[in-house]
Amino acid sequence: DELDLTGFGIDQWQQRVRSAGASLVVLSSHDVSSEPLRSALAKLTADRGVPLVDQADYIARQGGDLRHANWPNDMHWTPQGHEWAAGALLEWLMANRSVCDAPTATKQTHLDRAVG
Repeated sequence: DELDLTGFGIDQWQQRVRSAGASLVVLSSHDVSSEPLRSALAKLTADRGVPLVDQADYIARQGGDLRHANWPNDMHWTPQGHEWAAGALLEWLMANRSVCDAPTATKQTHLDRAVG
């Protein structure tokens, strides 16, 4: 079932991110604006302690129109859609600055290995 697979994917990302000493945040795209999909994703992330940033909610609070977030003939984001996604994430990061704190020893070790 799709929800089980999505939950499995979140679990895998959470495991990898934690092993790197970092934090996972999920961005719910503007096209996940219908119920019950929106509630299901919120429950999956909440059950795992993973913050969920809702792009559709951010767009609505900006007075935007969801139809302007992607191209008319496909679901790829327009420049405006990318701007709204970045704005939603920036707003969340500004409200949760601790996720941007200096690297822990685990994070630094992982970064040192990645850089070589």
